Amino acid sequence: YWKLMSIVSWDKLSGQSDIFHKVATGIGLKWRKKTHVRSAAIERATFFGQLTEAEVAVVSNHGNRSSSFDRYETSFPRPVLAVCAGFKHGERYFVADEFARIPCPALNNPITCAEIVFGNEYQRWCREYEAEDGDKGSDATEFLFEVAPFLAQKHLLYGHKWIDHFPNFEITTDLRSMKIPGYQSYEMFAADMKRSVEQVTPDVLPNTGRNFN
Repeated sequence: YWKLMSIVSWDKLSGQSDIFHKVATGIGLKWRKKTHVRSAAIERATFFGQLTEAEVAVVSNHGNRSSSFDRYETSFPRPVLAVCAGFKHGERYFVADEFARIPCPALNNPITCAEIVFGNEYQRWCREYEAEDGDKGSDATEFLFEVAPFLAQKHLLYGHKWIDHFPNFEITTDLRSMKIPGYQSYEMFAADMKRSVEQVTPDVLPNTGRNFN
């Protein structure tokens, strides 16, 4: 990657596209525009026959090209997003992991999770941030104390899925090396976390004040 020299103009989207194409070609990466989420949603909508014609048109990106149809996936109507996520139309949408009790109390603190996942690197980032000449801008602050801890926490809490579905993957191997307070191994924590998630069902969701309907 670092040996691939490409000089392009970045003032237009085409310039950015050129550099990514050159990098992908240079490292032998084959890629294509992500369309499978839309396609899967159309299939589910057709099978269940419960989305409206307009909602299906949003998913297919076909229609009268008005703002109602020309949307990115993140701005789809809620019924369409639910179908894309694998839920039936009208079925209550929820992510069980977000409601499950965390068996290790220390992992309720995202900063602790960042220290576990990133180890000495996170401590170094904090020291550089606190240094007299450290970057204390809003972007650096948000990354260090919000984004990185958030991602680290999700990485640890959702790790049981990697162990179940991708036991030999590099990320799974890395997870197994994590030291979880109060546990002899990460796999023991993951097993407890999985059991906690399995206890969460739509009829026993705790009252979080959030509406997932």
